[in-house]
Amino acid sequence: MITRNIWLGGIAAALVAASAPTARAFVGGGGNAKADCYAVFDGVDASSGTKVQCADGDSCDADGVADGTCTFNISVCAFRAIDGCTPQPVASYTGSWVTKGFPVPPTGVTEDTCGATQQFKLALRTKGNGKVLSSKPTKLTLLAKASSGSPKADKDKLQLVCTKSTPKCPANPNGGPSQLTMTVGNTGSDLDTGESGKSHNFIVPNNSQLKYCLTGCDGNLNPMCQGTGTTGSDPTSLNGPTFGPPLPLFSANVAVCVVNRYKDPMLQTVVNVADGSFDASATPVNLLADTYQGTATQVCPRCVGGKCDSGRNPGQACKVDGTVTVNNPPQIVNAKYPVSRDCLPAGNPLGTPNVSLGLVTATSTLQGNAAGTFPCQGQVRHDECNLLFNGGYVCNVPCAATPDSKGGINQYCCTNPQALPCFPTDPTTGIGKIERTGTPVIAQPAWPDPTYPKRVDGGVLAATFCIPSTTAPLVDLTAGLPGPGALLLPGSITLTQ
Repeated sequence: MITRNIWLGGIAAALVAASAPTARAFVGGGGNAKADCYAVFDGVDASSGTKVQCADGDSCDADGVADGTCTFNISVCAFRAIDGCTPQPVASYTGSWVTKGFPVPPTGVTEDTCGATQQFKLALRTKGNGKVLSSKPTKLTLLAKASSGSPKADKDKLQLVCTKSTPKCPANPNGGPSQLTMTVGNTGSDLDTGESGKSHNFIVPNNSQLKYCLTGCDGNLNPMCQGTGTTGSDPTSLNGPTFGPPLPLFSANVAVCVVNRYKDPMLQTVVNVADGSFDASATPVNLLADTYQGTATQVCPRCVGGKCDSGRNPGQACKVDGTVTVNNPPQIVNAKYPVSRDCLPAGNPLGTPNVSLGLVTATSTLQGNAAGTFPCQGQVRHDECNLLFNGGYVCNVPCAATPDSKGGINQYCCTNPQALPCFPTDPTTGIGKIERTGTPVIAQPAWPDPTYPKRVDGGVLAATFCIPSTTAPLVDLTAGLPGPGALLLPGSITLTQ
């Protein structure tokens, strides 16, 4: 039951947010970041780098219909304000965009100015056996030379690809938004597992998604939505069989590849579209974490050149679903892993621990005595701050300002000289709990504005949880399992109708 106060509070938040600027979709085009603002491709969002990959019928498809063709409406804009770049007037434009006769803004402008819109229609391909393939890519280049200043020119690239349509939610019978999609961003994710600290500060593959069909909320009075999202291998499943692609984890010379399968056939959550809050604490995302043995040079299979380079089906066609940088000096230093749901590890998993993620945009807390002496069943110590040292060291030093080569975010560290990452669950440290805090954000244009899609960056989902044994002694010893876990998932939120 929703009280009048909640309604009024939600509407007030929406009215305040409605005055904020709407996030604008554009692609800088790569090249020198200090020149990226001279000219941009406006009207599209990059899937990765300078590549725009759009599924037929999705919000990125301008015709909005799954009809075998994606429509992109793109314009070139000059003098765009971008952090880290000082706009300069453009003296000339060259590149394939110009040679093909596509419009550009006037030269010399000193305010954000766009040329006329150019429409691109990319058709899907169908093989003789009926299998639908992505369109052939359309590649474009643009060179914008500045009238003065440094750098002298902005070198931009753009690649457009249309992919087959994805499952969508039915219309919300109450008239509100029908689907929420949370997409993990390129930076800021953080996965910490086990009490040893050695498996802390990992990152989650970018572009991993959670999708929910929305009901209950309407277009102007009730912002509270019930979210449900199907999982599984059926092509009509909204979320598919796994949360994102395989996750490569390499620490203390132990390499594992984790495939996070959804345990339940349906995901559930509660969403307030007026204030951006998300609460799955009562209905967690339950995962079966299939943990496979990897090697120092092949932690997980990779999708390279459109084909799996190893694993269950080497040579099989694949699509990159995300990219993870694996760093475990000196064996691997900043190795790029383009991972794909199509490229799964070979053999049998070492074990499959259950992981329950009560994701929220509020604060998630795991108390130090949640299971008695320790936070989790089967856990044998709070941390390893004293292990192999001379004693007297504890876990209570905030160390978020200290970067970790694995790419995640340090939270707390031991007072020992090695500054080992740790969970401060020991009550004697004065902390005695694990906390992770999410961030609600309001998709723009803010509800109850009737315009869709609504989108915003900067949201964060948080969770604290327990992980049982993997049944693989080396993995358990390295990570410190059974033990606690904590997760931060930053990214974008999109609402469609």
